[in-house]
Amino acid sequence: MLDKFRAYYSKQKLFSADDKILLAVSGGVDSMVMMHLMHEDKMNIGVAHCNFQLRGAESDADEILVRKTALELGIQYLFERFNTKAYSQEHGINIQLAARELRYSWFEKVLKTQGFDRVATAHHGSDQTETILYNLIKGSGISGLRGIPVKNSQVVRPLLFASRTEIIEYAKQNNITWREDKSNEDNKYTRNLIRNSIIPELKLINPGIDKTMLRNSERYSSIEELLKEKKAEIISDYLKAERFGEILSLDWLEETKGSFVLLEEILKDYGFNNDQVKSIYESANRQTGKTYISQKFKLVVNRGEIHIYP
Repeated sequence: MLDKFRAYYSKQKLFSADDKILLAVSGGVDSMVMMHLMHEDKMNIGVAHCNFQLRGAESDADEILVRKTALELGIQYLFERFNTKAYSQEHGINIQLAARELRYSWFEKVLKTQGFDRVATAHHGSDQTETILYNLIKGSGISGLRGIPVKNSQVVRPLLFASRTEIIEYAKQNNITWREDKSNEDNKYTRNLIRNSIIPELKLINPGIDKTMLRNSERYSSIEELLKEKKAEIISDYLKAERFGEILSLDWLEETKGSFVLLEEILKDYGFNNDQVKSIYESANRQTGKTYISQKFKLVVNRGEIHIYP
């Protein structure tokens, strides 16, 4: 596992030799194994633990385990406790999104104040499979089919090469203690349903589905890069500012292969969904005055061009 770990982060260029890396450690098996691997590899690391105070004594026990392990290994330990429920209610968002916003906001602060260069999270290959399936079911675009990025700004994910089964086996072989979050067993959450019910059925067809999804993710990442490049070209050549907004000429639409997907990629930045883009695409060169509304923008079709206003 350690050899595979080194090979993966080297191939993906996730770290440099001088990087100081902040590990996001929850107390679950994946993040505890990540901490062990990083320590075994003698990296310059610190451990960050978030206590979201959502599971009472269980949350506190997670915190105790992470702190104890970090101190035993001689690793810098940082932690923060959040009133996640209050934040969720105050901002009108669900608990999962609230926890995510609190976590990454704190990580960003720690990077700046403590001199860390990267945040490493312990997302693994099985998480990638869940994410791609979830996004596929929900009707995501190319970026969703790509799944969890290997790196995103200062956040890196060095365990994406490994399945959960491999991680648990490594933990057992190396006597690594971890804690299970019992909420992961509750299938009222869509991702849990995918993990606990759907993926086991798919493994009857393809036992190596995690490896397959990892390869698919790499393919879609390449496709996404091609889309970004072409999208940038079109925006540069055909999107112009006007007094109250922007005008996108559609002269490129009929002569460009894959033009619908490109238009969808451009307009999603303004908050327009797939159904709206499909209608815009179909009426682009035939109608004038047809109007579409997203959360923050108004779009008006005008025979061969579209006008976008705040």
